[in-house]
Amino acid sequence: MMDKALRKTGIFFSAVFFAGAVYNLIFRIVLRSQTFVEAISSLSCIMIFAVASLFLVGALWSPAKWVQPLIFLLVTPISINTDSTSFYGLGFYVIAVALLFRLGFFDSHRVVRLTLCFLYFVISEVAMFTLDNERLYDSLGAIFFMIVFLVFLYLAFQEKLAVYLKEPKRELSLKEKGLATTERAYTLAFASGRTTKEVAYDFGVSESTVRNTLARSYKKLGVDDKAGLSALAERYRLID
Repeated sequence: MMDKALRKTGIFFSAVFFAGAVYNLIFRIVLRSQTFVEAISSLSCIMIFAVASLFLVGALWSPAKWVQPLIFLLVTPISINTDSTSFYGLGFYVIAVALLFRLGFFDSHRVVRLTLCFLYFVISEVAMFTLDNERLYDSLGAIFFMIVFLVFLYLAFQEKLAVYLKEPKRELSLKEKGLATTERAYTLAFASGRTTKEVAYDFGVSESTVRNTLARSYKKLGVDDKAGLSALAERYRLID
């Protein structure tokens, strides 16, 4: 199912590029004295209309939802190479990364994928001054700015970044493992750090009842004791 926010951004960017195509068309007819056929058949006009159409397809057709960030990733090096002093290249790159976040691209292998995205920007800048040595200053300046920005994020949000970059645990459903309602309740409470006495008090049962129930839970989960349950909770996020 298409994310509502992605649908909105896709339609928004489609409208923006369609407006840009119309502007380009009027500009060529009025200021360059081109005929309508000449203007609309120009390469720039065709490309802008094509990009606008792709955004619309990406907004309305769920399998094409990755079109949005891919377009911005593709135009990033083009914009950088066209005008190194313009903010368009960096802006397109930031939009692409934001869309990738929205699509859940960084939900797994976060460090690797974030690093690859950063390297893509660096390579785009390096390729620019490789093609034109006079742009070395601008390229190094953009790379330096990006590094400074990333260091700033780390210093300002160090704790939150540390939590985010940690790979999320896979879920382990206790119900799917065959645990009954009471067994699941006791197991989750025990896994959260509660003692046998505390669990017994919370549920209004005897400690022996808790121990017997947990013994059945251990067997179904394939562990021997509390230590085994703790090890399981370290590897998985236990859910009801």
